[in-house]
Amino acid sequence: MTCTVRNFDRFVLTPIFWSFNIAAVVFLIGFHWWWLASAILGSFYTGIIGQMVHPKQTVSDLTQGSVTGAAATREEIGLSELQHRVLVSQACTHVGILSGVTIGIVLGTVLGWRWYFAAIVGFICLVFIGAILKVLFRSV
Repeated sequence: MTCTVRNFDRFVLTPIFWSFNIAAVVFLIGFHWWWLASAILGSFYTGIIGQMVHPKQTVSDLTQGSVTGAAATREEIGLSELQHRVLVSQACTHVGILSGVTIGIVLGTVLGWRWYFAAIVGFICLVFIGAILKVLFRSV
């Protein structure tokens, strides 16, 4: 497995996943049911992004660690550097989408922005976050 995939998994997907899970616990304690549902959906979508980065690993392999173990070694050998870059590039796009939608929803509902301003700022964040991640992980 390339350093890029491991770093993307460790420094991008894992913090996003745990942020959604911590937010879900906070929303559960505060009885904010719609926010709880959105945090759970965000957590699931982050898991789907993580599964896309590791296409040759099964769900049971991913639960044992996505970058360690025999399945990760088989995946590292089975995929070329270009294939890893393409997978990370697609994952950067999906993380940008997740971040932009989350920012737009928070701006529109929590901060009370008008929906069209929140949508525009969310879209701009979507594009820039995806692009910045692609440049940082050299997957362009």
